[in-house]
Amino acid sequence: MKNNKIALFIPTLEIGGAEKVMINLAKGFSELGYDIDIILVKAKGDYLKQVPKSVNIVDLNSKSAMASISSLTTYLVNAKPYALISAIENCNVAALIAKKRAKVDTKVIVTIHTTLSRILEDVKNIKVKLNMILQKKLYKRADKIVAVANNTAEDAAKVLGILRDDIDVIYNPIINDELINKSKENVSGKFFNQEGVKNLLAVGRLNEAKGFDTLIKGFNLLLKQRTDVRLTILGEGEKRPELEQIIDELGINDYVDMPGFCENPYAYMSKCSIFVLSSKWEGLSNVIIEAMSCGARIISTDCKSGPKEILDNGRYGKLVPVGDEQEICKGIIEVLNNDIIFEDYNNHLDKFKFDKIINEYIELIYNK
Repeated sequence: MKNNKIALFIPTLEIGGAEKVMINLAKGFSELGYDIDIILVKAKGDYLKQVPKSVNIVDLNSKSAMASISSLTTYLVNAKPYALISAIENCNVAALIAKKRAKVDTKVIVTIHTTLSRILEDVKNIKVKLNMILQKKLYKRADKIVAVANNTAEDAAKVLGILRDDIDVIYNPIINDELINKSKENVSGKFFNQEGVKNLLAVGRLNEAKGFDTLIKGFNLLLKQRTDVRLTILGEGEKRPELEQIIDELGINDYVDMPGFCENPYAYMSKCSIFVLSSKWEGLSNVIIEAMSCGARIISTDCKSGPKEILDNGRYGKLVPVGDEQEICKGIIEVLNNDIIFEDYNNHLDKFKFDKIINEYIELIYNK
């Protein structure tokens, strides 16, 4: 009889792209009848409420992924899942160490959701450097390595010193009926019910990677040319005070809204004039795919790694240089004025559909 227990391992269920992907995987596997555990270093985060009742939450109640190795080892010995899928670099390392200590046959699949080379460029933290050394040493033990985009896989192969052919690429499971249905709901945003307003939308964690400071400065340049535009940024994070200070200093509080985390960003995506991604780096960029599935026009920085791949080198959205507020402003004007006509992308989005991706993971787990 086939072992149908699959475990998913991630630090927390705080708001984030990888966290959302793990929830979607849990939903998809569970709907197919698999016995699913979501293992958390610490059971906290706004996404906890989105875990289906059919999925069991295992709280290791640890301070960090590395501190959770002993508890994870015990879990593997007792639960003996057929596969353990991990996400986020520290959890990937912890999962590989725990499997060796547990001496079990569990298939460990580590997933890469970000551009590893960009992390090394920006972060001077010694713990991050040490974790990268462990990744280079331990990832070769993984039964499978999955990257969320082709460019992400190529980058990881170079950084980790492994063959590109040893990395599978599986896109994130994003587009499903739930998303489409939520996109049709009403919104109560500050600007979205105002007549004659062009609503620009951005969604993401308020952190360094998302580059919202550049977006706000670019929007300020836009306001000097037209005043019928408004900017809404949905998300929460440690950069909020800094971003609010920039907005105050520019004197554009009446034109920018940052209401925090939103349970249903899809309703905003379906009603915005333009969706803007201003990131410095990404793994894939779930929000671009979500916005496209809601019918939004897209402007994105040409950052490593996902946007160019999703937008097919600009066929389906406008690509602008990273960190360039003037180019963001220029791109918004071009799209608002319909100076650029993008190709229809409905067929292109098929590769990101929920059921297709879930089946690709099942194939990877049981048949490869």
